[in-house]
Amino acid sequence: MAGAREPRSDRPRLLAQRSEQGYTRSAFESIPGEPEAVSEEEQAGITRAVRLAEHERLLSEWRRTSATINGELDRLLNAVSLDHGQRNGVRAIRRSTDALGRRLGLG
Repeated sequence: MAGAREPRSDRPRLLAQRSEQGYTRSAFESIPGEPEAVSEEEQAGITRAVRLAEHERLLSEWRRTSATINGELDRLLNAVSLDHGQRNGVRAIRRSTDALGRRLGLG
């Protein structure tokens, strides 16, 4: 069933008093009064979901931004007469836009 959570382990996951330990299963070694942490599996799932959402947001924003840039370049080319050097400049901007998309891992 989609969205169903796996049953939690019966073993506690507590924040350790000594930060270099991270988490502990022992109440004696944990910070008193701290609530139990989510399981490693739940934490990994939350992290994956956040990363996926961030990637989707980046992809959406990049599509919008690159479409705007290229649309405005098209508008410029259709509105005025550019010489060879100016048209080369427009092509350079398009190549730079495409390169940025690749650097963002989107192209």
